[in-house]
Amino acid sequence: MGNILLVHGACMSGACWDLVVPQLREIGHRVEAIDLHRGSLAADTRHAQEVTDTFDGSVLACGHSYGRMVVTGLTLPPRSQLAYIAAFMPEHNETAGDLTTRWPAEGGEVMSLDANGDIVLGGAELDDVCWGGATSEQAAVGRAARRPQALSVNFESPVRIGWRDTPSTYDVCRQDRAVHPDLQPDMAKRAANV
Repeated sequence: MGNILLVHGACMSGACWDLVVPQLREIGHRVEAIDLHRGSLAADTRHAQEVTDTFDGSVLACGHSYGRMVVTGLTLPPRSQLAYIAAFMPEHNETAGDLTTRWPAEGGEVMSLDANGDIVLGGAELDDVCWGGATSEQAAVGRAARRPQALSVNFESPVRIGWRDTPSTYDVCRQDRAVHPDLQPDMAKRAANV
């Protein structure tokens, strides 16, 4: 079958894919759900590239939210694809901070800074904003997958723009409350498929 790299969003871990990974492996795919939070977008991208380089053949690199900043910077083998889920699809010199400033989230305040100055997910609206339509099991997986993330990643842009030379698909999530509803359709204009 195929090779799939799953890259999580801001303040999460690879465990957020725990309900998806077994299903993909069961039908024969090689799947890696990586953990980020290495202190910078460049370091997160290097880690994702190292894992990508272990695959034999083409790769479907799928990122959610901040994870798309990471996969945008990857160098992928021929016949590979990028998949963006409710995500940033940056252009040269665009940062996550730029994109969220232009399109601030409308779902409520779920991000704050911890004592170390890192971004964390929490607050009274967390469940409704981040996994409002999920089952209680899915929401529990999401809550357990949370991790602090360096604030600095919001001010870095990818070293390369992979969607310019790698076929890309953007999955617009119409009920997403963590990303502004106008950001996703705007980002999707950059993809080959929506």
